[in-house]
Amino acid sequence: MKEWVNLNRRDFLAAFGATYGVTACSWAAPRSWFLEYAGTEDGPPREQHINTLCSMCPGGCGLRVRLVHGCAVGVRGNKDHPINRGGLCSRASAVLQDVYNPDRLRQPLRCVGSRGSGQWEEIEWDAAIAMVADKLALLRGNGNPEGLSVVLGRGRGLSRTAWRRFARAYGTPNIIDAHPDDNLGVQPAVLATQGVAQRIGYDVAKAGYVLSFSSGWLDAHWSTEQSARVFADFRRGRPGFRPRWVHIEPRHSVTATKADEWIPIRPGTEGTLALGIAHVMIREGLYDRDFVGRHGFGFEDWTDRNGVSHLGFRRMVLQDYAPRKVEAGTGVVEGTIFRLAREFSSNGPAIAVGYDGGGCGAQATYHRMAIHCLNALAGSIDVPGGITVFQELTLLDGEFDIDDVATRGLANEPLDGPAADRRLGGSAIDLLTRAIKDRRPYSTEALILAEADPVFSLAEGAAFGAALSAVPFVAAISGYHHDSNRHADLILPALHGLHRWDFDVAHTLKGHPVVTVSQPVMDPPKRGRDAYSVVRALANRLGGKVGGALPWADAESAVEAVLRELFDRGEGATFGPANEESWAQLLETRGWRAPFSSDFAEFKRDVIAGGGWTDPIYFHGKWDRVLQRPLRRFAFSSAYLASSFEAIPAAGDPDEVSARLLPQCRAEPRTSDETYPLELYVYELPNLVGCSSPNLPWLNDIAGAYMFEKWRTWVEIHPETAERFGVTAHDHVEVRTPRGRLTLPVRLYTGVMHDVVAIPFGFGRKSGGRWCRGIGENPADLVDARTDPLTGTALWTSTRATLRKM
Repeated sequence: MKEWVNLNRRDFLAAFGATYGVTACSWAAPRSWFLEYAGTEDGPPREQHINTLCSMCPGGCGLRVRLVHGCAVGVRGNKDHPINRGGLCSRASAVLQDVYNPDRLRQPLRCVGSRGSGQWEEIEWDAAIAMVADKLALLRGNGNPEGLSVVLGRGRGLSRTAWRRFARAYGTPNIIDAHPDDNLGVQPAVLATQGVAQRIGYDVAKAGYVLSFSSGWLDAHWSTEQSARVFADFRRGRPGFRPRWVHIEPRHSVTATKADEWIPIRPGTEGTLALGIAHVMIREGLYDRDFVGRHGFGFEDWTDRNGVSHLGFRRMVLQDYAPRKVEAGTGVVEGTIFRLAREFSSNGPAIAVGYDGGGCGAQATYHRMAIHCLNALAGSIDVPGGITVFQELTLLDGEFDIDDVATRGLANEPLDGPAADRRLGGSAIDLLTRAIKDRRPYSTEALILAEADPVFSLAEGAAFGAALSAVPFVAAISGYHHDSNRHADLILPALHGLHRWDFDVAHTLKGHPVVTVSQPVMDPPKRGRDAYSVVRALANRLGGKVGGALPWADAESAVEAVLRELFDRGEGATFGPANEESWAQLLETRGWRAPFSSDFAEFKRDVIAGGGWTDPIYFHGKWDRVLQRPLRRFAFSSAYLASSFEAIPAAGDPDEVSARLLPQCRAEPRTSDETYPLELYVYELPNLVGCSSPNLPWLNDIAGAYMFEKWRTWVEIHPETAERFGVTAHDHVEVRTPRGRLTLPVRLYTGVMHDVVAIPFGFGRKSGGRWCRGIGENPADLVDARTDPLTGTALWTSTRATLRKM
């Protein structure tokens, strides 16, 4: 907060005006700092409009950038982009504040004091690359390539591809995702039930009923603009028909405001409620018997190949999740559970949606499985108005040779936990802290933060920061200073998305793959380098087969290789108006390729000019793609878990074995706790969730507007709860948990469940630029996280709390 107090009104307006006031008068005025940054020359203005990728969040939207004299002065949405269709969210609207931000790093920095001291000196790029390469060459020369860990952040496309290929060629299994929030939160549940390692979408626009379990659909969706547009289609796309949206969450969020009904629930008990609804559907025969009979497994009791009988989903739900029991655990009254089950089953197509992201909103895998089972009971798997399974699309993923050192290194157990600790998770950043600290199963000798800030974003972020002090060498790639790279020995500046070639793979919620091309819309800053060039330079200095892992000379060549792969597929077409998309759909369903490009040169030109490529075809009922290993059925009792990672012990109580395969979500009734009588609920600020750049004055200024708060963190308390603690509006209270304590101002809010305190997540950075450093508090410092047994990720919804008026 001190940083904002010290920033006067003139400075703020200058920064804001440089982005949004850009301007006829600037040509006659003295050269402004943002023109200097862009490297343009004075002269008569020349206007251009270029399509590119928005890199402000994981949504994968398309931008149309307006350039005057080679300098970006405005942005709109690309109206032909299948994801945003011309729309922009608040983060995309702030992209110019990001590219011209005076706090962006422009030159490599080497730490000259102790780590965390904030003492840096600028060095040249070649010296910085040599510094990293020498450390990695020494580690690899000693036969310990597994001692390198690469922590991936929100960067996607070429950055992620380059690091994954480099890590494989170098020989480390430790390529760890710090932000698995791009629609990945539901993937473990889909893998457990459908056997596919793909993400899912929701054809909400055609649904008749939606049960939203703390989904954050309009608050924290991975594709904000797409979710808002689809919600509008859900509401207004069918004149004369009013579909129903019921939102279940501990607080009255933005999504709840737009829903037909809000139902408060205890934090972290959404799966319990889902099984209570399933109980009613099964008991009253309201489920889709045809789908369950044809495509289900484990609904009834079943016997394995050894003749051991296992508890089925039906019997488990009927004996353990009666609505009266569920009411005691969730706080949702019994009558409401009966009503929801009957509405859900009689207003199809019906969809049950949970939170699909990660971080503070992540739901336990068993709870996510329980929510997804409702879609199977409703027969909404892979039908119009139901669930879609994203079509697999891998680019620049070809095989390449690795040497013996890499082969031996890759054979080691990853540092983020053995397979038994993350049976359904590909990566578990939360488990890395313990491995670094304990130096088990081996020590971490070097760590690279690739646009990642886990010290701020993790529930145990402070512990991760402390663990970094035990790593001999830490390098970071980042556009700004942040809480994690303050612990680094070296910082390499990241080039902004408007300055580089890149690509992004996303999907529409209907399941159509979308590849967006990012091109440099203006000249990069002097001496700037994109992430691909940095990784390739490292690989080339290491030489041998490591150097051959990235064969493309530069980022533009790599993007051209992506376009060549798309052209050779013989499917899909460049972005275009909706009528062209319909024409492409018609042709492709008849087995013809849309004749929009006669050769690769024309295809490349059209894709770059239009902004990207999409395949607008989705065939429903392709069960061999939708339901896969090991039984090609929807597993109410997870056959995937039964066959993976020795999930079933060789011997043991059959009921204990069955419990590992079924979505057990028992919630204990609320108990009196004199020390910590309340429950903590942390939610993400809508305008900051998933944002790649937190140092943006406009976003920070509007982040809490819906609660009439700004530039600080607050705590929301129900008036009746506040009265018990002698607290009134605008008081300051100490929120204390077993983990820590914070002093925060109070907002009385009837939209919070009784005995729950809600705190927004997004502020509280200790490092960074002038518009984020020292502003507010980080509620992660309060979270007493527990570990998901199936993925190894931290769950934020199990923390008890208390209040004390200051």
